[in-house]
Amino acid sequence: MFKYKPNVIHIHSIYKYSILSFLIFFFHKNIILTVWGTDFINHKDNYFIRYFFKFIFKKCRKITTDGYHIKNKIINLFDFTKNKFSIINFGMNSFFLNDNSDMNKLSETILRILKDDKKFLFSSRGYWDYYDYLTIIEAFNKLDNDEIALVLAGSNGQPYYKKLIIDKIKKSKLNHKIYTLGHLNKDELKILYKKCYVYISASFHDAGISTSIAEAMASGAKCIVANNSDNSFWIENNKNGFLFENRNSEDLFNKIQIIEKINKSQLIEFNLKKINQNNKYENEMNKMEKIYFE
Repeated sequence: MFKYKPNVIHIHSIYKYSILSFLIFFFHKNIILTVWGTDFINHKDNYFIRYFFKFIFKKCRKITTDGYHIKNKIINLFDFTKNKFSIINFGMNSFFLNDNSDMNKLSETILRILKDDKKFLFSSRGYWDYYDYLTIIEAFNKLDNDEIALVLAGSNGQPYYKKLIIDKIKKSKLNHKIYTLGHLNKDELKILYKKCYVYISASFHDAGISTSIAEAMASGAKCIVANNSDNSFWIENNKNGFLFENRNSEDLFNKIQIIEKINKSQLIEFNLKKINQNNKYENEMNKMEKIYFE
């Protein structure tokens, strides 16, 4: 910092990276903080972390988030932040808005899933307890249909939670119907979004729109998403998917049963309009750039 003397410092975290770089707040007056949903929601009830949040919110010049509910929760706790906030989404990667995919970058497992030519449900949030893969597995088990598979993917996350998932799959005798994949490259994600019967996000909370839901929408996937955070703005029942109650496998199962009602061509048009109006990369980055030069 002292060598390069930046005019603006932008920290993408109010938890891990802000703690690691907390000394910056004593020496630099032009700091922008971007709040991630899990940063705040998972740690706001810890007395010491809340005190740290108060400190960095006072020290920073601007706060950005992509979630209105995150903004409102922070303002309720720290009233002095209300004039510091801007809502800025991360923007949609144009890669997911076109039909091009490099089939040479697909793993053998992905190719096998596509070759099986079965319907499959897909979720790529990751093996963390707050992404709630267990509820997805419970709903999938209720389908009792050998012609439908389930594809779960993401980084390893919490080892204990991944073990719970593997144990539940074995106990439910679903090994032959569920794929538990690791990290996927963007070509693998894109082809699975496009080919899946439905994309599911059971996360207990998000900030604004999660990257994976945005990518699935851009790729034309029908989506079933937990009804929390700002998700009802992005997913509208009977238009581009359905919302279901948090942790409710029966409700999720019922929504999977009626997902065919969604008109795919109308869904694509609806999603593109929603993305262009509210999550277009160029527009969102222009908002951020203006903050840098204020």
